Amino acid sequence: MKFIWQSFIFVNKTPKQQKMNAAYIAKIKLFLILFIIPAYLFSQNTNKTFRDTTKQTNDSSETAEEKSGEKTIQQRTDTLQLFGDETRYVNVMKITYNSVIYTETGKTTLKRIDKDSVHKILYNWGRVETLNESPPIIGERYDWRKVKILNNKNETDSLYRVEKIQARAEGSNRGYDTPKSLETRAKIIIKKKAANVNAKYVLITNKTVTIAFGEIPSATLEGIAYTDEKREKQHNSQQQ
Repeated sequence: MKFIWQSFIFVNKTPKQQKMNAAYIAKIKLFLILFIIPAYLFSQNTNKTFRDTTKQTNDSSETAEEKSGEKTIQQRTDTLQLFGDETRYVNVMKITYNSVIYTETGKTTLKRIDKDSVHKILYNWGRVETLNESPPIIGERYDWRKVKILNNKNETDSLYRVEKIQARAEGSNRGYDTPKSLETRAKIIIKKKAANVNAKYVLITNKTVTIAFGEIPSATLEGIAYTDEKREKQHNSQQQ
């Protein structure tokens, strides 16, 4: 291409004309070097700087939005303070005998957490409710799987009373639970409560199963924990 261009410029030209054309070409090259190329390089650098600035601005905006969103969640939701320095931002729906029922932000699925593991609840309107001053003490306990359910008071004649206990099992609002499944779960809970006080038997004194439209289905068992070993404290309290 360069050869063709030079041929077009210099063919059939007088030496004087060829000299003038050569000078003209030199001026064009000088103009390109001094103005066009630096301008092109400057525009490329400007575009790169603009893209970098835009990216940094977007990153800063996203970070600010994330912080703002987290702050908004903290302000508009309830706060569960658990033992072990764990915090959860949720919407507390209900507090039952042994659970705290809540929903996560932006979701409708009901979830529950053991009431004994919650230290405080900070409601979004400012109220503070303390559920437990200290974490539950985990010591040596009787195996809850070995606890027996009694339905006849005559079966307790040779046993020693420990204390009254209660258990409540709650289902979901999706209709997956039946009265039988709720009662089975309530029995497991009351067995665990009996094992916590080292009782080997539970006499069921009352049973309530609720399955009503618009409410969370539940089964509640009330009973008395018994053991087959005499305890000095219990013996003295029975004599009183």
